[in-house]
Amino acid sequence: MHNYSIESISTPNSLGLVEELKAHINSNNGNSEDAQLSQFLDTASSIFTHETDGRVVLSTTFKQYFPCWEKCLELARGKVSEVLSVSYFDENDAEQELDGFVTDLTTIPALLYLPDGDCPALSTTRPRPITVTFAAGWQSVAYLPADVRVAILQLAAHLYANRESHTDEDLKELPMGFKRICDKYKTGLGGI
Repeated sequence: MHNYSIESISTPNSLGLVEELKAHINSNNGNSEDAQLSQFLDTASSIFTHETDGRVVLSTTFKQYFPCWEKCLELARGKVSEVLSVSYFDENDAEQELDGFVTDLTTIPALLYLPDGDCPALSTTRPRPITVTFAAGWQSVAYLPADVRVAILQLAAHLYANRESHTDEDLKELPMGFKRICDKYKTGLGGI
C-alpha cells in the first residue's frame, strides 16, 4: 500500500477526436451526437489511464503529497514531463519551497531526490507535509502514439455500440486490441 496521496489540479480539454470517431463508427448523424461521442472519448481516455496503472493520456497537472523524505520520491503518474515545484512544511509549520532537487524523468515512475541526501526537517503536525507539483501525459493529441489513438478510438466505438444498459444482443468485452495496447503502456505503478 502506498503512503502518499495524489490529486489532479488541471483537467485537459477533451481529446478532440470526435471527427475521427465519427469516421471510425461510420456515423452519418451530423453533429447531433458530438457531445455524447466526446464523453465516450473522455471515458476511453480515463479507462486507458486506469488500465495502464496511471499512464495519463493528455498533459495534466498533479499534486502528490508525501509523509516523509525518502531516498527517492516516486511520482505516481506516467509519463512525467516536468516537475513544477516541490514544497514542504518545516519544523515550525511554515511552508518552504525546495531548491536543488534532481529528477529522473526518463523512467516510469519518475524519480525526485536530493543529490546530497540532506533532507530538511519536516512538520510533525501534518500527515503529509511534502507536496510535489508535476505535469504528466502527452503534450497534445498530435503527440499521441498511433497505437494509443487507435486504442482510445476502439474503446470509444465499443462504448458507443454498447451504450444501452439493456439489449437483446450479446454484449462483448472490451476490444482485445485495446487491452493489448494498454498492456504495452503499463507503468508498473499498481495500486493507484
